[in-house]
Amino acid sequence: GGGGGGGGGGGYGCVSAYLVGLFFTFIVLTLYRVVSDLEDPFDGRGDDDINWEHFREELDTLGLAGADGPKLRATGDILRPPPIQKAG
Repeated sequence: GGGGGGGGGGGYGCVSAYLVGLFFTFIVLTLYRVVSDLEDPFDGRGDDDINWEHFREELDTLGLAGADGPKLRATGDILRPPPIQKAG
């Protein structure tokens, strides 16, 4: 009898080989998407990116409440930190 390999699969091979191939492709594509999302934290796309604008707003808000806060609020000069004074 012909066919070879036994099992009577119709000559196209085992169905599980196709399932393993699909599963492997799915895993590789998923890992590729994860790597490409983590690759550039400054591109502005994705949840893991660094948000400099939010960080700058927090620093500006903190500057309004410090020891020089009233002076900075009065002059509107909140983006420039006060000069460092040397002791002695």
